[in-house]
Amino acid sequence: MTQDAANETTWFDESLSGRAVAADGGAEFKDAAHTGGYAVASRESFKGRLTGWRLDQGDPPWRWLEIGDLVAKPHDFESATVWCEQSYIYFLDE
Repeated sequence: MTQDAANETTWFDESLSGRAVAADGGAEFKDAAHTGGYAVASRESFKGRLTGWRLDQGDPPWRWLEIGDLVAKPHDFESATVWCEQSYIYFLDE
């Protein structure tokens, strides 16, 4: 377990590593119609396997899980992994 910053902790949870999941959440996009500012205004879906990494952020904490081996993601999503809030993650092996 590591303290990354104030009110932010990450750790590895072996019991989650490799579990198949689906998740949804918001995505940031460039809003060209309004002076190029950024806004969170869409829902995105992901499918992959949990890496086992967890993140608690804030007080009270938001709990995040990292998903890798992505087999479904938005067409313009370039990262190999994504962090999703755990209440929006659905286990496919249950």
